[in-house]
Amino acid sequence: MHKEQIRCISFNESQNYLISCGDDNLINIYKLEKINKQWTTIQQIKVDQCGYRLCFIGENQFVFQPRCSAKLEVYQYYNDDYKYKKILEQQVQTSQYCNHLFPQKWVKSKSILLNKAGNYLNVIKVHQNGQFLIEQVIDFGTACFYGTISEDGNDIITWDYESNQIQIRRNSLII
Repeated sequence: MHKEQIRCISFNESQNYLISCGDDNLINIYKLEKINKQWTTIQQIKVDQCGYRLCFIGENQFVFQPRCSAKLEVYQYYNDDYKYKKILEQQVQTSQYCNHLFPQKWVKSKSILLNKAGNYLNVIKVHQNGQFLIEQVIDFGTACFYGTISEDGNDIITWDYESNQIQIRRNSLII
């Protein structure tokens, strides 16, 4: 269990695993037990700093964005020891200040990850070979922005403090 505020929660595709991160520098991993339908903590990962964003990308992999870090951490599940392990640190564009607005969003149909880090929105393509490539970076000039991406991955919808407007970027990605 977390001892401080939780910042983000995410299900895997089958909704039988749940991950959470909080201000206590922990990522907790829970599994839904089939027999009694109870959530059990199966792993706790101590991280160097708290994070505001994490999400599953697929069934057995998740990403975690430490607060104000230029590195997005990628974790993979291994059947041999039934644990998630960090397999990659992907460089992302960020700034010195960050806030908790804007959860990460995974678009399975296009293998796109939307990742906020500081003033920047990183649009990352995840290739079948496991390579993460930043396809686009949008600089909002402020860390105070919020948004999402449509389920089909064609529209990015944002609101930011500087413009105080909702903006829709339609078909802005060439993927």
